[in-house]
Amino acid sequence: DRDGMRTMFHLKSRLPCCHESRPKSVQELKEGVTSIQSKIIALHEVRLEIAAEAYFRKRFPNASMSFSRKTAGTRLGRRLTIDAGLANERTYHIKTTSVGRGFYIGSLRENLKVKPLDPRELMVYRLLVHLGIGCESHFFHRSKHDVYIATLDGGAEGKFTLFEDFGFSRALVGCLVDLKDGKCNADLNASLDAHSSARNFLFQMLKLAIIAHILGLNDVLTNPGNFGFLTEEGRLPQARIIDFGMSNRQPKMSETDSLARSMDYCSTIAHSDFPETILFAVHGRSLDERVKEAVSIL
Repeated sequence: DRDGMRTMFHLKSRLPCCHESRPKSVQELKEGVTSIQSKIIALHEVRLEIAAEAYFRKRFPNASMSFSRKTAGTRLGRRLTIDAGLANERTYHIKTTSVGRGFYIGSLRENLKVKPLDPRELMVYRLLVHLGIGCESHFFHRSKHDVYIATLDGGAEGKFTLFEDFGFSRALVGCLVDLKDGKCNADLNASLDAHSSARNFLFQMLKLAIIAHILGLNDVLTNPGNFGFLTEEGRLPQARIIDFGMSNRQPKMSETDSLARSMDYCSTIAHSDFPETILFAVHGRSLDERVKEAVSIL
């Protein structure tokens, strides 16, 4: 079919000849296996590019499009830059779903165990956008096993910085840079009210924790490469989730009507893998303080 012909055309331009002589040593055999693995991954990358171009060409018929490699993550994916002219350039990050194909050599065995998508994952991407903490998202597919998610780059609306790149700068966390062992002393606690940056950071982190809990997400606050902050002139930094994992558990709320009891889950994520400022935001403060902010978030 037409898609098959296009795939073969792209493959011929990107892959060397598949004909190879019989390996003469164990090392040559390993190199041959690695070569085959890389070609299989390249095949899936080409298929992703074809599907992505077909999808976005309908939305930007006269734009120029170029693909480049992903810079992070374990899922198969590409970066797509669309130039529609008049300084209208957009970058989309395209990848498979959380149960889709990996893109590195060591993931070939995992590629053979690809599962159909979990529809909840697509719903969550849309919910995050409507909740104001996600990025514009698009979905398209080749089959039930090859479903792709394209999200608009977080910097499309302003300057976006991943939390792992932001660091614990005073511009982001305010006076919380002075935290020791995740604890807030009396002087620091008294100064929180006068530091809008610190109060905003605490609010943003608790918001992510609550939403992740309600939607059954993991790998958010524990992965500083999966969320960041959008900074716009005249506004305090706003948190954005750009990636996440889906938990198999069903979110459990308290059987009572007490919001304080339903906030107890925060204590379950307090461990050494969290930076001190995040620990303080979701666990270190008093339950009354967290519940008060949770009410305004919800």
